[in-house]
Amino acid sequence: FFSLAIVVWAKNLAYRYGPLGMRIPVFLCIVIGVLVVCLLFIQVLVPRSGSDEHEADLRQHQHHRRHHKTGPRTPNPTPDHAPHPNLDHTSDRSHIHDLRAQSEILHVPHLPHAGELHPKESLKAIAKPTPKRSQNSISIEDALEVIDTADMHIVQARPPEKLLGTKILDHCPRCPPGFDTPWCNTTLTMTQRVGALVQNLTMEEKTRFFTFTFYENPRIHWHRYNWWNEALHGVAREVDVTSFPQVILLAAALNRSLWHHISSTISTEARGRAADPVTHTFGRKWMFRPRLFLTFWSPNVNIFRDPRWGRGHETPGEDPFLTSEYAHYFVTGLQGEDPQYLKTSACCKHFAAYSIEKGRFSFNAVIPDPRDLSDTYLPAFQSCVTRSKVSGIMCSYNAINGIPACTNKWLLSDLLREQWGFEGYMVSDCDGMLYVQKRHKYTSTSVETIAKGIQAGMELDCGAMYSVKNIAKALEEGAITEADVDRVVTRLFTILFRLGYFNRLQTLPPWAVYNYTHVNTRPHQQL
Repeated sequence: FFSLAIVVWAKNLAYRYGPLGMRIPVFLCIVIGVLVVCLLFIQVLVPRSGSDEHEADLRQHQHHRRHHKTGPRTPNPTPDHAPHPNLDHTSDRSHIHDLRAQSEILHVPHLPHAGELHPKESLKAIAKPTPKRSQNSISIEDALEVIDTADMHIVQARPPEKLLGTKILDHCPRCPPGFDTPWCNTTLTMTQRVGALVQNLTMEEKTRFFTFTFYENPRIHWHRYNWWNEALHGVAREVDVTSFPQVILLAAALNRSLWHHISSTISTEARGRAADPVTHTFGRKWMFRPRLFLTFWSPNVNIFRDPRWGRGHETPGEDPFLTSEYAHYFVTGLQGEDPQYLKTSACCKHFAAYSIEKGRFSFNAVIPDPRDLSDTYLPAFQSCVTRSKVSGIMCSYNAINGIPACTNKWLLSDLLREQWGFEGYMVSDCDGMLYVQKRHKYTSTSVETIAKGIQAGMELDCGAMYSVKNIAKALEEGAITEADVDRVVTRLFTILFRLGYFNRLQTLPPWAVYNYTHVNTRPHQQL
């Protein structure tokens, strides 16, 4: 394929520049070939230093894992998240080996087909006699309980100071020693801390925080941030994490507790992947990778009633009630139970009346009956906001009754914020604001598009419409005000503060010290 690409490229260059164009790719091929030969020569003839010692250490580690036993295995987890009796408190990593050994007892052949949405009488009527369990197998309920407590065992078996060290727990890359600012003072309220940071920023700095790739700001020790990550059925873009079935199959289990356990496991692995195993600080400057960031644009709670839509497997299905239940338990699992801090940030999408593929960038959903809109397309999002307190909502590409969703003030402000009480951030589907102007033809200039979006309540642009240049131009022409800018930046930084990005680890809930040992574990695989 590489050779074919070179031939096509050479043909095009020869067509444009004549014989000289042919010499350029030929010369590049010769250079690349010489480099490949040199690399192969080095790889084959030069021995790797320390390889024998590495293999010896690996064999010793495997021997230790096979023969390390500290007590009898038990299928019953210790209640109330107490340290497991089998865990050895004298070895730095023995508790991890014992947890993995404990997980080997989980032999769950299948998940129950019926769940909490069925009446108990119906469950008894359809229940079939199950074969007698072997001594080393437990029920799905016990398995879920083990999953629920396993991660806490790892943390509580040894205090965080023993696992990470006091210096690491006292460290925060955005609040280093000597950087005594009000927004680093955890004794203040979240509103006071965010307000202090926004007040400290210049207007030019604030204009750099309107797109999903937050710019770096060394003055406040802020590193570059990417808001876009996915977690529909596992942490996305990773190969060594637990991958669960697609959402439409998970919803078919009709089991609320299962949905919650799965999303909680996903958020646990997200925290583990986000932590740097060396310094245990997430979001380091030199690693601009999606795995380091904790804002997930999941779940997809659109109604799936047309099989031609190519993304129906991302949704719970066609029923508004089932979708609402799934949304609630999935969002609460992702975000955690702490009233102030977020384990991860969930985002319900795509708001609203969106389930079409062909022409989706300019489709106008005509819904003349308000009851159809409220009964079919809105219940899942209302559940996300009013029950789950979701921290993010994504507006969709389509228009509703002639007004693009991302500039629909009634939808984003009157209904979502004033009537339902939404307090999170609003993000566009990628390039959605661009399509307001280019596909829907709803606006004619970038300044007008920005004004319509911000006035409607659309804060974060997954695209380039809200670029620094365009925002500055909208301010200069008076299309938006400084108060509008402050409101947007405040809402966005509130989410980042709630994720703990401006806190020392010791001031956060236990999941703040999760690391790679919490990722793709045997209990997670059993779940």
